[in-house]
Amino acid sequence: MADWPEGCVEIGAYYMRSQLLETRRIAWEEAAIDLGYEIVRDVTLPERAAAIRAGFGVHGLNGLMITPDYGSFVNISILLVHAAPPSDARGPEYDLSPGCGNCRDCITACPTGAISDNGVNTLICLRNYISKPDQMPEEDYHKMARRIQGCDTCQIACPHNAALEREQPPADMIDYMKLENLLTEPDTGGLLKYISHWHINENRLKAQAALAAANTGRKDLLPLVQALIGSDDKMLDKMARWAAKRLRE
Repeated sequence: MADWPEGCVEIGAYYMRSQLLETRRIAWEEAAIDLGYEIVRDVTLPERAAAIRAGFGVHGLNGLMITPDYGSFVNISILLVHAAPPSDARGPEYDLSPGCGNCRDCITACPTGAISDNGVNTLICLRNYISKPDQMPEEDYHKMARRIQGCDTCQIACPHNAALEREQPPADMIDYMKLENLLTEPDTGGLLKYISHWHINENRLKAQAALAAANTGRKDLLPLVQALIGSDDKMLDKMARWAAKRLRE
């Protein structure tokens, strides 16, 4: 979990380290090959279900795997190798059976009501909306607060994560995440040190920053938001218009 200072946007813990995680995955793959394993590449598997069946954690009501030591703030990477499965591997009954308890704190905390006793409606999760902003209803724009990528709300509310220490993002990343910088010239090159390239889109960063400026009441940034109105990117234009209207109120 990260603490973002005022004047910055927020980014989910996973995305803040996605580039490092990808580098580690490649290193693990190379190590497995050196040990003589045959790696199967370009395979899509349900990583969370596989990790739960392997005994690394339990299924949480918020749809995430919860581990004993790190709660739900874990990243799951799979290397598919030709090897016999362990004798104590779990069965499919563990895949979607919540093993996190009955507190329901994640249900209460979710900004869009995406979590219920029946599971997670990923279509209305803010994480999905951020990835597909054209699908986000305008009435939910204010629920974005200052998020621009990912949403850790349900994880922060989870008691299994209560003992985890919050950390300060690196100084250079804080500078990249300042609203005035994102609204003008996002440093996509600098962000690539932390965030994998497939999560970076300059116009989407500007659009999310415009919402964040409005949702945090940064009237001083109104000129920068207004400058985005009329963009050829329809989503950027739409969000900038909404943000400018809010800031004028």
